[in-house]
Amino acid sequence: MEAHYNLKHWWARHLLGWADRLLGIRFEFVDGAQQPPPGPIIVASRHSSMPDAVFPVLWLLGSDHITETRYVLKRELRFEPAIDIVGHRVNSHFVTRGGPDSDTELDAITALIEDLPDYAAAVIFPEGTYATEARRRRVLERLTTLDHEAAEHVRSLRHLLPARYRGIFRMIDAAPHANVVFLGHVGLDHLSSIPKLWGAIPFREPIQVRTWICRHEDIPADPDARAQWLRDQWSMLDTWIDEVHRTRSQPA
Repeated sequence: MEAHYNLKHWWARHLLGWADRLLGIRFEFVDGAQQPPPGPIIVASRHSSMPDAVFPVLWLLGSDHITETRYVLKRELRFEPAIDIVGHRVNSHFVTRGGPDSDTELDAITALIEDLPDYAAAVIFPEGTYATEARRRRVLERLTTLDHEAAEHVRSLRHLLPARYRGIFRMIDAAPHANVVFLGHVGLDHLSSIPKLWGAIPFREPIQVRTWICRHEDIPADPDARAQWLRDQWSMLDTWIDEVHRTRSQPA
């Protein structure tokens, strides 16, 4: 198992190296985001493009404490041989993107994390898929008649889809000793397809990265309070993304 984790990290490290050489990708860490905290941690990451699925493990490679990364990934990534072969040999779960949060899927997420050791991180992408206006509209239409408070939250988001809470809440309940780290980035959000990726080369601006930690003792136990807590964190991330985009749109 240790050898497979080392192989995964070697693969990710070399991906980063070649991305720097061939694409001109460079990172700018804000608010002390460069050094991941000690584990165990649950990483809730923004998901906006194809390349950012591997970004959390690249970020975690900068840690002196984290040597094991567990992933909740979309099933489509099994078409990538390296992810398929090694992903099934280490602690990973491949979910159906856009599907219902069924009990079977949630039980698998619980099993993935319930023995999370101090040297490990578990990564989840709460949006489930890339944010687009069409997807945000569909979510809003569904929530308008079901949950007024959640619908208002969706209306306030400018760059993100709302976080699907059942998966991340299962992780929090299964590893109550873990802190939650929210991971945001700006600069990869226009790379949702191969043509867009090629059109962005070379990268003219750095990928900005921000993280913040929510300690496990500060996460509410009450379901309604916890749902509001997650909406607040997601709104904070959306606001930061909007601020970076506004700054970048201003002339030099």
